[in-house]
Amino acid sequence: MREFTTVQNPSRSIPGLRLGLYVTVAMVLLSLLSACVSQGSSNSSSLAGSRWQLLQIQSMNDEVFTPLGVEIYTLEFQADGRLLVRADCNRGQGSWQQEGSGLTLGQVAVTRAMCRPQSLQARFLRELSAVRSFVLEDGKLYLATMADGAILEFGPAAGGAVVSTVTPAVYDCESGLRLEVNFRPQESGRSVELVAGDSRLTLSQQRAASGARYANGETEFWERGAQASFSTPAGRQLCQRISA
Repeated sequence: MREFTTVQNPSRSIPGLRLGLYVTVAMVLLSLLSACVSQGSSNSSSLAGSRWQLLQIQSMNDEVFTPLGVEIYTLEFQADGRLLVRADCNRGQGSWQQEGSGLTLGQVAVTRAMCRPQSLQARFLRELSAVRSFVLEDGKLYLATMADGAILEFGPAAGGAVVSTVTPAVYDCESGLRLEVNFRPQESGRSVELVAGDSRLTLSQQRAASGARYANGETEFWERGAQASFSTPAGRQLCQRISA
């Protein structure tokens, strides 16, 4: 779980200030709405029973790595928490744990066959160990890593269950503000759409040493697990996820 520095919130003891902060944050979102409205997004239900095949790996500097036609990289999310992995000429097993849109993959033990020199096996396994979140969109699975911001794109593999989509992640913040958060991939990088009442604001993913950080000007949303911080010109507050 991400540890955030706790900032004393005077609005807890002075109701008038609490209401004022809520109104100020809502006004900030409204003022940015015209430049950042987007349509349709989805968060995801449990990955249990689903099976996916790697399509490509995109790094933060937009370098794309695509498996050769003879290479196969798959993930199978077993309902008992086991993760079955195929990495080119090797197979392995690890574990997986999902919390809302958060996802961590345990160390994968793989066989040690010698794959071809240009194989993506080493990069694939390295990126899996850094995965921290996921999103489902248009029938594809996107895994986002912690440090370098790489995105692993998967398509459905034969024998896997179809994973349905549900409501966005919902966060309650210190000021009383409730945020709906839609995580989504884009061709130019990953982003989130924040919804507060009738206001919508899209933030682009930024480089972060841990967790997932998104920003648009002076507005920032930084999440890790079930906790997040939300910053606007009006100030910074902590938020807690209350639903997937």
